[in-house]
Amino acid sequence: MAPDLTSMEVAEAPAGTIAIKVVVANYPALPANSWFNLWFDVDANASTGDDAGDEALVRYQSTGEMELYTWNGTQYVAGSNTGLAAAFTAGTLTVSIPRASIGAAGAFGVLAVGSRGQPVADEELVASDFVPNAGRARFAGPDATTFPDVTGDHDAAPDLTAVRVSDIRSGWITF
Repeated sequence: MAPDLTSMEVAEAPAGTIAIKVVVANYPALPANSWFNLWFDVDANASTGDDAGDEALVRYQSTGEMELYTWNGTQYVAGSNTGLAAAFTAGTLTVSIPRASIGAAGAFGVLAVGSRGQPVADEELVASDFVPNAGRARFAGPDATTFPDVTGDHDAAPDLTAVRVSDIRSGWITF
């Protein structure tokens, strides 16, 4: 089950540092194989950057590792995470990002995605939840702005406990 994001708060304090809080309803501690992607449309222009208009990505993993990627015009490249800080405590992800790290000079758009992967054979199934549910939340700052999300709208799969398979004489296999 994915982290169920219920809100995202974005602020700028102190000046030049973006502070983001993402509240999760269903996990007080982040389970293994979970992560958050914070996508930034740093110029608030959907026609620049990648296909969605983003120019930066900050990833926080359940291991506590953070990664920064910036768009170079054709692909995302790893950047320095110097000055970035994050923690997940009591159901809340808190992130601090220097504006200069992502190249956001003015207003920007941001999308928080909470995900959890489950290995299945050679594949991985991923469930996710988003704030906002579509597009990017516009932040002009510096005062805190909260973007709410619907509780319980995260991707979840039914908990299968058994599968019965039958091969009858007609050649049909049924489940």
